[in-house]
Amino acid sequence: MVTPVDHKKTDPPAQQDASTILYGLEQTLAAAGIASAKTDARCLLGMALGRDDAVLPHEDIAPLDQVCADRLAAMVARRLAGERIS
Repeated sequence: MVTPVDHKKTDPPAQQDASTILYGLEQTLAAAGIASAKTDARCLLGMALGRDDAVLPHEDIAPLDQVCADRLAAMVARRLAGERIS
């Protein structure tokens, strides 16, 4: 799904392309039969980043730290279990 960056081993990139993360999220959600996988992925990533809006694929975002990656994984797991995004 989403691999957090280990900043202890590498120099952190200043930004990363959101489409890279979104693609993996969309594939995971779509494989579970979620019809709104694309929209849900954008909303979940936005919420994990603490934003009030969805993340668009063309955006550059800061690399996910471990806390953000864990938060995103928990939200994805809840969505896969059938919880709606509110």
